Amino acid sequence: MAENHPLFNEKIFVKKMWGKMSLFVDKKPNWITCISDAELRDAAIQEIISFYLIHTPVEELSSMSIPLSEYGWLKPWRKPVYLNKQLKAAASTYELLFSADTYDKLGDAINESEEASDFPTSLDIEYIVFYDCKKNQFISVFYHIRNALAHGRFRICNDSDGNRVVVMEDVVKMSNNSTCKLSARMVIRVNTLLAWISIIKAGEKKYIRRVW
Repeated sequence: MAENHPLFNEKIFVKKMWGKMSLFVDKKPNWITCISDAELRDAAIQEIISFYLIHTPVEELSSMSIPLSEYGWLKPWRKPVYLNKQLKAAASTYELLFSADTYDKLGDAINESEEASDFPTSLDIEYIVFYDCKKNQFISVFYHIRNALAHGRFRICNDSDGNRVVVMEDVVKMSNNSTCKLSARMVIRVNTLLAWISIIKAGEKKYIRRVW
């Protein structure tokens, strides 16, 4: 069962590094609490950890990585496949990605998403604000999800409708510092993470645009 302890908005510190402005957050923020063994034994959470952490599609992050090509995705980002559109269509909101091509533009991405400014208390709308470190939006998203899980910088909660969501943050640790450089903030439903796994494991197929 997801935790429902009070959440408090996390402070952001703006600092200048190497001539550019970057965003920093506390190394150990109050919103991160221990997850129970029972929560980690949940079948859905185990599937998420197995896919995004152990068998991540980002090849350099794990010795047991499974790249998209092994699932049959030969040209996943091109017409007529458009894996990126398939993944966005499987979320509760299609426009959930807010990317920055450099660290100093991450603040603009946070402002664009609106909800990310109220991280981690805003849970009802899915969003992913991130530094596009891999120059491919979803590969970057998978990179940040893996890091958040690997470094224990996540929490499982319920939104106002009872949907389980995973609140995640990826940071770059700085030596001899009480703060970390922010690289991603994410609020993603458990069902969305599972749907992405199913889509990828099913292999390459043509994207069919949904008509609303």
